[in-house]
Amino acid sequence: MARKQRDVLDRATAYWRRKRGERPMPARTEIDPAELAGLLPHIVVAEAVDGGEDYVHRIAGEAAESLLGAEIHGARLSGLDADQPGLANWRRSLDLARQSGQPRFATLRRSADGRPVRVVCLPLSRRPGQTKADFVLSAISEAERTNGR
Repeated sequence: MARKQRDVLDRATAYWRRKRGERPMPARTEIDPAELAGLLPHIVVAEAVDGGEDYVHRIAGEAAESLLGAEIHGARLSGLDADQPGLANWRRSLDLARQSGQPRFATLRRSADGRPVRVVCLPLSRRPGQTKADFVLSAISEAERTNGR
């Protein structure tokens, strides 16, 4: 499990860095799902809407939805069950990546059983050359098990 977690997060981050080059961040239009084929089940792309007050999940892989404990594809974050423990931290992770313009790693708790989930949130601009993030590309993986669990 540990290798798979690192592999998903590391591969997504390396892809983002290749697309970014010398710029602060790549544009959403530069992200090619075909190049992420092996990662797509773990990928979420969220678009900031309403001036950053909310997010719409434009892409959500099955593994990512399972780990987050919610069907999020096409859904607004504000429309999801706010009682799910991981969703407030999910929102915070999206906000931090988008506002800082930098990758953000986080550990969330799965809604179903409270087990940890690792996330990397990677900011994307609307068009090449912009320095403001309007989207966040995230990779989500089950966290390493510790203490023999």
